[in-house]
Amino acid sequence: MFVILFMAFVAYFGVWNSGFVFDDFNHLVENIHIHSLTPFSKFFLEPGVFVGDLEHPQNWRPAASLAGAVSWAVFGENPAGYHIVNLLLHLLNIGLVYLLAKNLFAGRRLAWLSALLFSVHPVLTESVTWIASQNNLLWTAFFLTACLLVQRKKFWWAAGVFALALLTKETALAGLPILPLLLWWQKDSSVKINRPFLVYVVLAMAYLMGRSLILGNPPGEDWGSFLIVPAVFWRYVSLVFWPADLIVNYNPASNFPSPITLFDGRVIGGLLAGVGIVWSLVIFWKKNWRAEFFGSLWFLVLLLPVLQIIPFVDLIGERALYAPLIGLALVVVSLVNRLNPKLFWLAALVVPLFVYLTIVRNQDWRSERTIWGAALRVDPENARAYANLTYYYLNTEIDPQKALELAEKFLKIRPEYRTVWINLATANSLLGNYQFAETELMKILVKYSGDAAVIRNLERNRQRWQGAVYPQP
Repeated sequence: MFVILFMAFVAYFGVWNSGFVFDDFNHLVENIHIHSLTPFSKFFLEPGVFVGDLEHPQNWRPAASLAGAVSWAVFGENPAGYHIVNLLLHLLNIGLVYLLAKNLFAGRRLAWLSALLFSVHPVLTESVTWIASQNNLLWTAFFLTACLLVQRKKFWWAAGVFALALLTKETALAGLPILPLLLWWQKDSSVKINRPFLVYVVLAMAYLMGRSLILGNPPGEDWGSFLIVPAVFWRYVSLVFWPADLIVNYNPASNFPSPITLFDGRVIGGLLAGVGIVWSLVIFWKKNWRAEFFGSLWFLVLLLPVLQIIPFVDLIGERALYAPLIGLALVVVSLVNRLNPKLFWLAALVVPLFVYLTIVRNQDWRSERTIWGAALRVDPENARAYANLTYYYLNTEIDPQKALELAEKFLKIRPEYRTVWINLATANSLLGNYQFAETELMKILVKYSGDAAVIRNLERNRQRWQGAVYPQP
């Protein structure tokens, strides 16, 4: 176990030197609602607390919101503390995966390799290194704990911990079928599956009712066609076995266009992968290959909520693979051992590669400049990357010339992209091109009437302009 934790620590060494990036600002730094622990009721009754937007809530995650508020009370604006907590949660989950796998495999060797593969897989970097993704680590920890409690027949304790997982992130609901499956695994005739399972079903229904009452029906997205589901599934599967071209933002306008035909390679790949997993489940069940069956089902059911079956805001998020990957690690290790036990140590040879790739990817997450720069290397036309990077050079590093160059480059591709267009005008204003900035901002205001950001930048430009014409003595 020490070796596993040590390898994970090496892979994520220095993560505490990274800063706030991307949604860390919305969720934490600029979210005044979690800067205080009072009133306590807001974490449960105000769904917008999690993202700092009470008017347009998209999810209800009271436990995650409360965890964020506690973290802010302890660490404030020091990002190192949050990163250390995330790393400790990941190390905790590694230990829980090891214990779960040891019980499933009735031995340490296979459990050791399963936990090791999970601990350093580079696709998990987003979950571990990104502060805003702490809810992924937290709900997984609760769910793994619930699984271990079920294995020990502590059903009421398991129900309580499972409730915490649900209150942390709605994805935990997909884990409902896994809990009774653990009882089936043990083949214990003294335990009836139906009774504890009924408790978990009632708990899940109560959660859904509460979520519906408080949150309502948040707006979804329209990704073009239902073919997006197998395409997204293929991307997730390919990321597990080929974790290359990792990117913080998947964009249908550039790097992940919606498929329009069944003959799209991603659709074909996703359909084949889906059929392959279902077929494998049948084979594993018939052969009574319990580890392979359990791991495959774990991967599939925990991935279902993020496959855009019900469309939601984030098209693809690598963080979504954090919990599902546990199941696939179990499958791979068990199959390798079953086919040829001598290949066991050969499979472990991939670990140093994973460690290296994780170290490299962690460097991308050090700052706004590095994470969005990395995104542009993967997707040179990524609109969000240009918007956030130009904003960074205008407000953090203060290099308006660099911001101007980036904005001009992107606007040749998409001439009227609002955010970058505003940043172009702002960069010109900071460089003293007040007339040009005024003209561009007025054009944007005509197109986006009443836009608060445009009006605010117009006022700032006029103040700078006036100060240049009538400098203070």
